Amino acid sequence: MGGLVEVPVCELTGAALDWAVAAVEGVSVALCPPAYGNGWRVRYELIHCQAKYSPSTEWHHVGPVIEQNRVALRPDSGAWAAGVETSGAPIEWRHASDPLVAICRTVVAHKHGPFIHIPQELI
Repeated sequence: MGGLVEVPVCELTGAALDWAVAAVEGVSVALCPPAYGNGWRVRYELIHCQAKYSPSTEWHHVGPVIEQNRVALRPDSGAWAAGVETSGAPIEWRHASDPLVAICRTVVAHKHGPFIHIPQELI
């Protein structure tokens, strides 16, 4: 695996976004190299086997992230807005064309800030 590259959270998509969510949520993942026409993939351990980890495309992966981080989601001008509810503070809404992407970017930015270092293979 190569080095890490700093990327704006608002630009993350696909496996790069999935990796960033895993990093801030403490999910142990591994990168699988391209095979069979697929790009780099993010995998996590499931009782003696590995499975794809993709909160940016799978509701069953992002559901626990929503619940643990108290994420609010709403439609907004043809896109989706997501924000983390914190006591007494206004919600900082982040937008994306896809609701799961909006949720994932919101959680990463809330926990890590506007930039994150990710493996260069995922760029």
